[in-house]
Amino acid sequence: MKEKSKLQQQQHEEQTTVQHAAHKAGAREFQSAEEMMRFDAGQTRVPDSVKSRLADSLAREQKPEQSTSWWRRLLRG
Repeated sequence: MKEKSKLQQQQHEEQTTVQHAAHKAGAREFQSAEEMMRFDAGQTRVPDSVKSRLADSLAREQKPEQSTSWWRRLLRG
């Protein structure tokens, strides 16, 4: 009976140690919200359906006209 409780105690301690290590490894501090979002974007996989919808949307978007200088636009009226 005593052997079983020692084994359970040891397993509990190991589990607690692993949980603390995982918690410590996962904690990060960011200097700004943008930095946090960049980090998250690097860790998050974009679903294929979203990728294809984005590609379709970009393909349908009109290309901007060739940019002309402000004075030409002014003189053109």
